Amino acid sequence: MKKIKFLVFAILTFIGCDQNSTNIQKTKIPTNGFFASSDHQVMMGSDATVEIFKKIDKAWADRDYETLKSYIHDKPWMHFANGDIANSPQEFVDLIEKEYQDFQASNSNWGWKTNFAYSVKQTKSENPEYKNQEGEWVNARFTSEDATYEEWYYIVDGKIQTWQQAKRLKAKRMPLKK
Repeated sequence: MKKIKFLVFAILTFIGCDQNSTNIQKTKIPTNGFFASSDHQVMMGSDATVEIFKKIDKAWADRDYETLKSYIHDKPWMHFANGDIANSPQEFVDLIEKEYQDFQASNSNWGWKTNFAYSVKQTKSENPEYKNQEGEWVNARFTSEDATYEEWYYIVDGKIQTWQQAKRLKAKRMPLKK
């Protein structure tokens, strides 16, 4: 009888362990979305990349251009909402400083409120030729007195490789009809 109980216990233990390992294998990282040109999907990125973004945002707000340049890849592609493009850290900070001086000359307030930032990344592609797999994208929104900005930062190894900015002017309120 002891042998039968032991055998039943062993079988139940084996089945229980086997079901757990099957469940673990079925667990997937949540993804969604698609890219028309690849087999990638989108998943959440890391908090570490968002922390890098916060340092970039602070350096920009403080006009600490040496720190800001240290977070930019040597050969970036950086596209401002007005169409300007920077291809080096120095070009980027020169354009920021020009924007700052333009604000000062027009007696406008230069600055913004960072509304949110989050990081996403692509799933790995089966195609080894496909680029853009090693970093994470940070999406951030900012509001200023006159506009809302949407920015995407592609960060690889702690540095911005690609940055894109879109600007939406604040809407004028339409009068309510009585």
